Amino acid sequence: MNVWRTMVKPLDATNLGYMLDNGDQLVVVCNNGVCSHGADMVIPWLVELLGRDHSSLAADIISGLRKKRKRLRCRRCGNYDIGFRCIHAGYTGSVSSVTFALI
Repeated sequence: MNVWRTMVKPLDATNLGYMLDNGDQLVVVCNNGVCSHGADMVIPWLVELLGRDHSSLAADIISGLRKKRKRLRCRRCGNYDIGFRCIHAGYTGSVSSVTFALI
């Protein structure tokens, strides 16, 4: 059973400013099936880089980062195939932490 599916919901079709104001967390997840680690993404940094009105959909965040010539990579396995999950402000569980490199 995939632990991430039971802990977090998919990203909402909101914007980054809403996520920041609501206190939501954004988790970057390595899509390598063997690794599958995640790390907290700093939403204020994304807001500063992409803007408050930027969509919080995973594909839009990735394309926005690419336009700014930024990529995320898992430091554990080196995989560039990443995904995002939103943890809503009311969630009280824990999320494992792995560092991702921004290149």
